[in-house]
Amino acid sequence: MAKLAQARGINTTIAFGENPPHSPNSFDGVLMVCTICFVQDIQRVLRECHWVLKPRGHLLIGFVPDNSVWGQYHSLRGKAGHTYYSQARFFSETELIDLARDEGLRLEKTNGVELPPPKVDTGDYPAGMNPSSGVQRLQVVLLAKPIC
Repeated sequence: MAKLAQARGINTTIAFGENPPHSPNSFDGVLMVCTICFVQDIQRVLRECHWVLKPRGHLLIGFVPDNSVWGQYHSLRGKAGHTYYSQARFFSETELIDLARDEGLRLEKTNGVELPPPKVDTGDYPAGMNPSSGVQRLQVVLLAKPIC
């Protein structure tokens, strides 16, 4: 994604969210897609996003909700020892918005993108998974840094 943005003339930085290499009020926007479930300290990441955003700057988070089919699927894969998902933590939309508000960000908009369920024919469904339950979407939350 960074390479595509750079090809369009957008400056990008790839860094750990807990310790971004930038000054306060540096960015108009921060984009995190399918990342939030892997961060070690969600509060610190949100605090650092607030810190690097300019007033009226935006944080766009695309995430897999914990109550979605994909959230259930990856959570169960993690419990079964999957390399990546064993460290993942999935959030509800409400929980993520509350955490962001605690760090001084305010909600502007939420939306979702419908996704197909994980493929049943792969035999990769963990025990206890009901692919017909839950929402099948990637949730998007747009947060803003208010003017102080």
